[in-house]
Amino acid sequence: MEKLSRSIWVQPLKSNNIQTRWFYERARGQYRNTRNKEGFTKAKKKAFDLRNPRRQLITKVNLAKYINSCVQVYKGKKLVIAPHIVVRGSQKNYVQFLSYNMPQKPSKRFFEQFVAKAVLFKTSEKIYGVKPNSIGDMRYITVPYSIGWLNLKTEYKIDFDKIWKQQSLSDNMQRLLYDLMVKVESFIKD
Repeated sequence: MEKLSRSIWVQPLKSNNIQTRWFYERARGQYRNTRNKEGFTKAKKKAFDLRNPRRQLITKVNLAKYINSCVQVYKGKKLVIAPHIVVRGSQKNYVQFLSYNMPQKPSKRFFEQFVAKAVLFKTSEKIYGVKPNSIGDMRYITVPYSIGWLNLKTEYKIDFDKIWKQQSLSDNMQRLLYDLMVKVESFIKD
């Protein structure tokens, strides 16, 4: 994943003509160390920041959270990967991800799909909001369950290729996610 993240570039968006990449941080502090190795001058650090925006930094535990929220994996009749695993916490989710959901050799397509799932998850968190302007007070539960439910109901046909190319969700998808999260939050509380 680390090698893929250093070699796969996102096409420039209409609002920005600079190619960027999603920086996968395998070990804590790797982003900061890489940034410092690029150069000590302000100009070199700024150039690194433009190519590797901090908002496109993904840690290994986030990798597991983004992917496991979108799928269900069974081992025999036992459900071993789904949103209920994601909400148990980062470390437990990451262990399950490594055991049941991480390919031996991730491909370029796997990486692009993963980034699209990261865009979906991060956008969902923004839509949910933070207090006092949030949907509720259970974002860590509501977001993964909403994404999981949406994937299940669409029979896992969300167009992640489109999300990868646009690096964003459509306005319709964002409205749908908002409405869905309001209902999921209410259902969980009830």
